[in-house]
Amino acid sequence: MQFCDHLPPNCPPLDANHSEMVVFYLVDSDPPTAKDFLSFRERSKKNLAPELECQSCGLSVFTDIEATELARTSIRSLRSKKLAKGCLSIDSGKIKNTPSQNTGDTHHTLWLNRNIDPCSLFKVLS
Repeated sequence: MQFCDHLPPNCPPLDANHSEMVVFYLVDSDPPTAKDFLSFRERSKKNLAPELECQSCGLSVFTDIEATELARTSIRSLRSKKLAKGCLSIDSGKIKNTPSQNTGDTHHTLWLNRNIDPCSLFKVLS
């Protein structure tokens, strides 16, 4: 499986998995466009702590729709985003549970396979 060129060494991490699962993601467009799937690293030039660099190169997704809605309403920069549902296959990429104080236990980081069109995986719900 191939990933984007901008990933740091050892990213995705060894403990990230290939999984068939449903995830939720917040997008700007309906239907989603390629711009919706730029990682934090691709959108921002901020220097991050080395331990956050790999995670910043993935996408923040949730495994629970209620947690996604909570993130959307409680994090100012997410309030205008639309809720999208994605159905991942083992070929979609790698995913790792990356809980945080702000996003809770259902937050995951997804590193997409460079050969997958993420726009085809996600459909806007609201």
